[in-house]
Amino acid sequence: MSRTFSYLLICISLCLSGLTYGQGTKDIAQKKLLKDYKNFVSFFEAHPAQFRYIEKEDWIKIVDEQAKLIDQDMSSLEFYRILAPIMASIKDGHSSIALPDHYLHVVYKEQGVFPFEVHLSDENKLYILENLNPENDIPEGTEITKINGITIDSMINYLDPMISYERLPFRNVIIESSFDKHLLLAFGRLDNIELSYTLGEAKTMTVKNLAKKDYKSAKKDLRDSRDKRIAQGRPYEYKKIKDDIGMLSIYSFATPDFESYKTFLRDAFKKIANDNINYLILDVRGNFGGYPSVSAELFHYITEMPFATMMLSRTKISNTFRQYYINRYPSITQYKGNFVRTSAHYLDIDAILKDPIGSFSEEGMRYIEKPKSQNNEFSGTLLLLTDRYSYSAASSFAAAFKCYKMGYIIGTETGGTQVFPASSVNGILLNSKLPIRMSTTQNITTCAEEDLSGIKPDIEFQPSVIDLSNDFDSLLNYTLRVIKQTKKEEAANKEE
Repeated sequence: MSRTFSYLLICISLCLSGLTYGQGTKDIAQKKLLKDYKNFVSFFEAHPAQFRYIEKEDWIKIVDEQAKLIDQDMSSLEFYRILAPIMASIKDGHSSIALPDHYLHVVYKEQGVFPFEVHLSDENKLYILENLNPENDIPEGTEITKINGITIDSMINYLDPMISYERLPFRNVIIESSFDKHLLLAFGRLDNIELSYTLGEAKTMTVKNLAKKDYKSAKKDLRDSRDKRIAQGRPYEYKKIKDDIGMLSIYSFATPDFESYKTFLRDAFKKIANDNINYLILDVRGNFGGYPSVSAELFHYITEMPFATMMLSRTKISNTFRQYYINRYPSITQYKGNFVRTSAHYLDIDAILKDPIGSFSEEGMRYIEKPKSQNNEFSGTLLLLTDRYSYSAASSFAAAFKCYKMGYIIGTETGGTQVFPASSVNGILLNSKLPIRMSTTQNITTCAEEDLSGIKPDIEFQPSVIDLSNDFDSLLNYTLRVIKQTKKEEAANKEE
């Protein structure tokens, strides 16, 4: 262990001393925690690729070592720190352990909510994007160099073993999107957080948090179209950008009402036809995923070819998965068919209920979609926008788009990988109330070649921090320039 990292651990230990003070949460009895620990470990038998990135012997060693740390009564946060490295060891962003809502509620009530929206770059640099409390005198776009005297790199090195992810850029997405939770993990509290930064000279400030109700109000006022549509259960929209250019944004492939989504697509592509759109921008930036069948509906409007939204899926038959469905749908044991198709997935219920534990139900043919004639199908030029937030079904959408050469991908490599576990079952540990998710299915995207690589763009473009902090869509602006140049080239070719 390096001297620098040893020093970091000492500093963090000092920060954590007395961390339960004032948080209003009772310690949980050691005996109860050990029961939760056993239950937690049992969940892993549902995972379809548990030992893909870690040897079984090494995983068992981690489980045994972490169990020894449960040597007394402790808080939910302390228990979380013991469980998280076990979850992180399997490298799966769809499987996770979380802090219980009641714990966070008490912390927010007593200490307030961290009032900044932040961006953690792929280079591990931390920036303030949004200041929700005017009492904090720090410009948006400022880089934070230290928190409570700890460098950002050192803090990330401390947090990394507790975060389950496939790609480092998506790990940083996880940290920034729940930054208050990761501050708790690193420092044990949310109040008296000290930020170090440079504005002409080195400066520090102690953060003035917001009361939870004030934070909610501030966030509501700042909601953009994307957030509002997701909250309304309509995570999609179409708009004409200019001339013959339109943009169809899909903020999530998890649509609460599948029929409403299909109606939206019919109406959107009718407008696209009426608007005489020749260049259609498909935007899946910030799309954390959803269901392959939702993406399939969109594909039917932009291609006349047969296509597959996924190359293959392998579902592990486990006691955990079987019991999950029996508990949720008691009458399911009477089911006689083979496959059930919902708006979400194909499920081989027969296999889940009856096949040998530890075996796999493989499916590839069910993801193949035959051509379907739609009114107002689009036949112009397609451009797909992606970023590191494009995950799960959004990255598999990008994989199929690229595989079938439907158009150009512009932006940055997706956060989701070409091979990934998904279809999680949810549970909660009885005594500590820590929520848990565990993947049950291994998905292989169309034309997959590298397990831990995302879907790379044809044209790479990375927005600057200044653009992000000013809410300027520089990627869209760049895409419009690409279209303009394409039109010039097409016109020149016609003249020849």
